[in-house]
Amino acid sequence: MTEKFIKPMEPVLVARPFDDPRFLYQIKWDGIRIIAYLSPQGLVLRTKNGHFRTDRYPELWGLKQCFTGESAIFDGEVIVLGPEGVPSFHRILQRDGQKKLTPELMRINPVVYVVFDLLFCNNQFLTGLSLLERQRLLEKHLCPGGNIYLCENYPEGKELFQIMQEKGMEGIVAKEKNGLYYCGEKNRTWQKVKCFRKLKAILGGVVVRSDNGGIKALLVGLRDDSFNEQRERQGQRERQEHQGSQEQRERQEQKEGPEQKKGPPLEAPLRYVGKVFSGLKAQDLAQIKQLIAGFGEEQTPFINPPVPEKGTRLIGLPPYLALNLQYLEWSENGVLRNPVFLGFTED
Repeated sequence: MTEKFIKPMEPVLVARPFDDPRFLYQIKWDGIRIIAYLSPQGLVLRTKNGHFRTDRYPELWGLKQCFTGESAIFDGEVIVLGPEGVPSFHRILQRDGQKKLTPELMRINPVVYVVFDLLFCNNQFLTGLSLLERQRLLEKHLCPGGNIYLCENYPEGKELFQIMQEKGMEGIVAKEKNGLYYCGEKNRTWQKVKCFRKLKAILGGVVVRSDNGGIKALLVGLRDDSFNEQRERQGQRERQEHQGSQEQRERQEQKEGPEQKKGPPLEAPLRYVGKVFSGLKAQDLAQIKQLIAGFGEEQTPFINPPVPEKGTRLIGLPPYLALNLQYLEWSENGVLRNPVFLGFTED
C-alpha cells in the first residue's frame, strides 16, 4: 500500500438544501476528519492536514477486525457524542488536544469513527470509480461494529436538512452518485449545507480599542465539560481510599475536632471559544460598558486567553453572565465561526 499522504476531498458550501435524483445525502458529522491507512503492517491515522493521530484514538484500532480485505484507505470523521446523542465538537477537541491519553479521558470522551468513503482497497486505488461503486466495495469489505460506524445515505436533501436543524446538528452533504473522488480538491460533486446552531456561552471579557475604549467584540467561553466528571471520579476514589472504620473516624475526630463543612464545589475552568460582535444593539453595548466600569479586570478568566490584536486590549470580566449565540460551525482550533449575539440570559 502507498505510504504517501492523501489529502482528502472537500465539499463546496452552498446556500440551500436541494433534492436531485443524481445526488444522495449524508449527515455532516461535527468532528475531526481522519484518513485511516490499513495494511498488513498495521493501522495509521492522519488528519486532513497530515498530522498523525494513531496513538490518540485506540478505539479505532479495531478497524482491522472489521475489514475483510488486505489493505485499505478509509475517509471518515472521528466524533464524540454529547449527552443527547448529538456530536459535540467541543468534546472531540478536548480529546484531540490531549497528547497524553488516559483511561479517564477515554471514558469521558469516547470516540466513534464514521466511515463514508473508500479510496484504496486491496492494492488498488478507487478514486477513479463512481461514488456508488466505492460505496458498494465499502459495504462489501467493512463490517461496522463497536466504535466503527458506516455513514448512512438518505434520498432527500431537504427533509434531512430539516431534521438536522431540529436536532441542532451541523448540516448535510449532498454527494453526486456518479462523482469521482478528487484528492486535495474542493469539488462540486460534494456540496455541503450548513445549519445555523444555537449555543449558551459565558461572557469572560471584552475587546476594546486602545485609543478610545470603544467595544470591538465580546470574548465568550464554555465550561470544560470534562472537569466536573473528572473531579467527581477523583473525589470518589479519595473517599474510598480514606474511608476507615467508625472507630478510626471517632479517634481522628477526638484528636483533630469535628470535620469542617466543605465549601461549594469549584467551577469548571472556562475555555475561550470566540469573539462576538454581530447582533449587538446599542442597549447591549451600553450594558456592557457599565459592566466594564464596575467589574473590569486586567486578566480574562480563560484558561486559554486570546492574544489581543494590534491597537486593541482585553478587559476581563467575572464569568457569571450567560448569553445566547447563533453560530455556523466550529473551526479546527475550537473557535466559533460566524457567531451572532442573540441576547443575555439569566441562567
